[in-house]
Amino acid sequence: MKNFRNFAVRSRQAAARASVQGGTYSSAVRDLYQPFYDSISLLSTRRENSLFTTGLGQGSKTLANTNFPQGGRIPAGNKFDVYGFGLVYIAHTNLATATVPLLHAMLANTSIELFINGAAPLYQRTLDQLMGAPMLGMVAPTVAGDNYHQLSMGECKGVDMLSKPITLEENVGIEVKVIHHTLPNAALDTDIVRIVMFGELRRTVG
Repeated sequence: MKNFRNFAVRSRQAAARASVQGGTYSSAVRDLYQPFYDSISLLSTRRENSLFTTGLGQGSKTLANTNFPQGGRIPAGNKFDVYGFGLVYIAHTNLATATVPLLHAMLANTSIELFINGAAPLYQRTLDQLMGAPMLGMVAPTVAGDNYHQLSMGECKGVDMLSKPITLEENVGIEVKVIHHTLPNAALDTDIVRIVMFGELRRTVG
């Protein structure tokens, strides 16, 4: 009976120790809320763009372009749970009134697709859906000389959260494609589209 009680006490102690281990910075793993991003420059003659296939420091990629550590795959000893996707758009110059509808058309006719090991896409949205903007338009001025105003009706969300995370295991092949189903207008050339994968990175130690 005494041995049983000692065993029960040791079991509770072991369970208590386990409950406080495995934190963000444990001896075995590092859990980080780590968004990964990659960027493309729009070009009116290019229909398809690949992201996360060239890592930081590869080619001409710097932190201004990407923070993804290894092109085309999750590094060994890492696992990444994708909770959502975000879009950042950076215009190369002030948008002229005539350019705004061209931007709206590009967002509506361009999709983002996530491929794992080349299989059918696990995630697919048009860029306007990703932004949460089901209606984009312009409000004309009522007085000559006033500026046009952009009209957007929708959630205008910064992140499209997934109902269930997508888990990317170590060494799994990954590619995100930005596909223009109608080529963008040349007025948007050199504008930057940045795709962000929001999630949690688990990295083993040692």
